[in-house]
Amino acid sequence: MFDWQAFLGWNILVHWGILLFAALLVLGAKNWMVRVHQRFIDLPRETLWVSYWWFLALYKLLILVLFVGPYVVLRWLM
Repeated sequence: MFDWQAFLGWNILVHWGILLFAALLVLGAKNWMVRVHQRFIDLPRETLWVSYWWFLALYKLLILVLFVGPYVVLRWLM
């Protein structure tokens, strides 16, 4: 039988690690990130900043809904 709790638990750890890495990249290498993205799309710096933070917020929300929620429910049911 497949262990859904372990699967969801590992997914939570992996995705929180990716989220932390992305947040540190946005905070630590902001000038580099803006330069790279402005090469591909012509957006002002402020718009890119808002886009970065929206991406991080949406990614965090998806982690909570798709992995943490089911993990908590499975832990509660078992």
